[in-house]
Amino acid sequence: MSDWAQGPGWWQASDGRWYPPETHRSVLLPPPPVGGPSGQGPSDPARGRTILISISGTLVAVLVVVVVVVVVTSAGGSSRTVATFRPVSASASTQQLADDASQLSRRLNALNDRSDSVVLRGRTIDVLGGSRLPVPGSTLVESGTVQFRPALCQSAPYAAPETSATLRQVPGVCSAPQYSLTDPTLIVNTSTGTSNIDTIPLDPALAPYRSSTSSYNDDNANEPVLIPLDDAGGERLLLGSSELTGTAVASAQVAFSSPQWVVDTTLTGSGSVGWDDMSRRYFHEIIGIDLDGRVVSDPLTLPNQATWSSFGGRVQISGDFSKGEAEELVANLESGSLATPLRVQH
Repeated sequence: MSDWAQGPGWWQASDGRWYPPETHRSVLLPPPPVGGPSGQGPSDPARGRTILISISGTLVAVLVVVVVVVVVTSAGGSSRTVATFRPVSASASTQQLADDASQLSRRLNALNDRSDSVVLRGRTIDVLGGSRLPVPGSTLVESGTVQFRPALCQSAPYAAPETSATLRQVPGVCSAPQYSLTDPTLIVNTSTGTSNIDTIPLDPALAPYRSSTSSYNDDNANEPVLIPLDDAGGERLLLGSSELTGTAVASAQVAFSSPQWVVDTTLTGSGSVGWDDMSRRYFHEIIGIDLDGRVVSDPLTLPNQATWSSFGGRVQISGDFSKGEAEELVANLESGSLATPLRVQH
């Protein structure tokens, strides 16, 4: 028994500990029922805007996965070293590396990769056993910081300021009310579940500001950030302070709710209270889902309802997911952040 895998064939039990191959019970259990709640609301077609609906709760996110494989043949034996990771910091402790090894194991399991094993070898962490990773090595070791922030206004892609001065401090408000993504500028039609967001212009005053870096974004939860929308041609959102993080999620799993893949999440007790409080305050407004400095989704809260109602501790994340993209999000939600940053050793 160990806190991390010691070699090929080691398996992780429900207590989170790792056990040698000879102790495995060799029992196959059926997967949980596939399929999320029905009744997903419509999306605004022009922007692909996703919608939050309370069917025990729904919330939407999109991630992009580009499959790149890091493969190195290990010396001797039938196992292969699929990827090797090293700490970014020279001062990373052995315990931090051990914790990271456990986190990588959980992420692989969440990605339905149970053929590989994770081994700590001195100052490196090796993934052994298979022929390829389910996602790029760089994706596997993302910090995985998820933050939920209110959306304030939209910005065009970065455009260098006309003067030589560098604009550093991102403003915390829109430059004028007509650019606001909040009531009364943002109007929701509960009969159709749509809004007028596509008629709200981008705030031109934001274009000269550079996007917030992922490290700044993750380290400054109480500050506004200006970060890109996934697959939006460089358009960005000005988001307010973080009001909830991925630690609010107790568990997550991939399901298929026709016609799309979704991520069903169950919130912790405090997470459920926090989510209800946030969704009540931003009812009929937009909550930006921020993953490591990217807006992976910007859902409109409960657009089909005339009045707010509790999500009951369950939130569904859905959108234009592929199965792999949904699994990647589950990996980030279930495993949390790494104890110390890692990089891929090529």
